Amino acid sequence: MRKTITLFLFLISFYTVAATINCGTAYQDGTYGLQHAEKALEANNIKHLKEYALRSMEAQQRVFESTEQCGCSEANNSSYNAIEKLKKALAAEKFDMVRYYVKNALADTRSVLLALDLCTASVSYYAVGTSIDELSLQEQELLEQQQQLIEKQKKIEEQLKLQQELQMKIRAQKEEKFAAQKKLQIEAETNLTKLEESIRSIVIQMQCDPGYEFTTNNYHRTDKELEGESLHATYSFYSDQAQQMANQLITILSNCRKKDK
Repeated sequence: MRKTITLFLFLISFYTVAATINCGTAYQDGTYGLQHAEKALEANNIKHLKEYALRSMEAQQRVFESTEQCGCSEANNSSYNAIEKLKKALAAEKFDMVRYYVKNALADTRSVLLALDLCTASVSYYAVGTSIDELSLQEQELLEQQQQLIEKQKKIEEQLKLQQELQMKIRAQKEEKFAAQKKLQIEAETNLTKLEESIRSIVIQMQCDPGYEFTTNNYHRTDKELEGESLHATYSFYSDQAQQMANQLITILSNCRKKDK
């Protein structure tokens, strides 16, 4: 009976060590995948963005194969999700869309490592001839480790949730600001055009030849310019344009009176 138990424990030991090796390889590749995904998000052009995204996907493909062998299903599922999103990133043509899919894949690459932490922690080494008491102690230690990892995962998920909520709030505020700027832009540029026409008409009626063609500064704003400034700055810009037009009219009329004298 003693020999049977010893043989059984030896077979378990052999299997778990082999599984640990496969999961260890997956963890290393998962780390590479995470690093490449993070570097991709730091890129400022689509070429480098896609290069790092491809490296991250290749690493996740190796993770997918290794986790199938070591039986870590959660990591296997997360690596599959990461691969699919990175494929979409590589297929996209616009920088923003490529970055969007890579950013989504980054969450899955983090989940891969968390799942691998749980899987490798659950695999224990059973030495030949280990007593029942020692096995129970090892089991208790593993359960405590698993609980710690689960708590760590919960905290990370909570942090990710808070980050996503903050991003949504910031995005909503930007959209609200831009909508107000667009409304102001339409009204201000329409009125400035009318003001410019009125000034030209007054100059002609008063027969005041300034000696040069009356022109105004370019008061038309692009969407990029609006997005890069505050709503207050947009108000200030159009206010300054109106004031410059009024000052030009005053200057032309003043010069016209001096000529009449």
